[in-house]
Amino acid sequence: MDDAFAPMIDASWRRICAGERMLQDNPLLYLACSDDFDEGEDGMLLQPLAGPARAVLRPVLVERLQLRARAHWTLAQLRQRLIDVGQRTHGADRLFYFPAAELAALAEHPSPPHIRHLAPADAAVFSAFQASASKEDLDAAWVELDHWQVFGVFDGEQLVAAGSLYPWSLDPALADMGVLTLPEARGRGHARRLVQTMAISAQASGLQPQYRCQLDNTASITTAERSGLRAFGDWDLILAAH
Repeated sequence: MDDAFAPMIDASWRRICAGERMLQDNPLLYLACSDDFDEGEDGMLLQPLAGPARAVLRPVLVERLQLRARAHWTLAQLRQRLIDVGQRTHGADRLFYFPAAELAALAEHPSPPHIRHLAPADAAVFSAFQASASKEDLDAAWVELDHWQVFGVFDGEQLVAAGSLYPWSLDPALADMGVLTLPEARGRGHARRLVQTMAISAQASGLQPQYRCQLDNTASITTAERSGLRAFGDWDLILAAH
């Protein structure tokens, strides 16, 4: 399969990282400033596998880092400067998307019959599913019955895996997805088929499916790769200074 991503993915990240004022634009790093961040955030960093890195910082952080002291910055230099002044980051998420050809091929195949949309009528079975999962797994996956689209994988009458889609707050052209499989049902390909089913649904709604996880979550990275997703890059949030 061709590993080329749909053009709208790069376009989305250009919008996300555009900022209100451009400070640097060269083949290594696009750097901008903006105050359009949630409380507790002072900026974001993006390191794609291809193309220039991108960084957007609050103006107050630009001043704190004394960025004007250097004519040109790389992302590595910027990260080191953040460390030097004691500015912490959340910890990077690896971003995954389907190559355009892979996503088109998936759409040619119907979803398996044991995977279906979940609705409010499934509240009892979904509650039992959540009760069987650990708090850590629930927090990491963040799958809720009231999300935009929710899907479940059934083994007979039991819900053994669930996933949800929702237009991402940073760019609603991207559909963020979360997946959770109960421990006893892992290793059977449920997560892979669930991700693929959600991806088809997102595309049918005109959105690009997005999968992301922390860099040390090897199980989640394996799920992404086995599903046909390919790494796009690493994205991190800069936490506000206290």
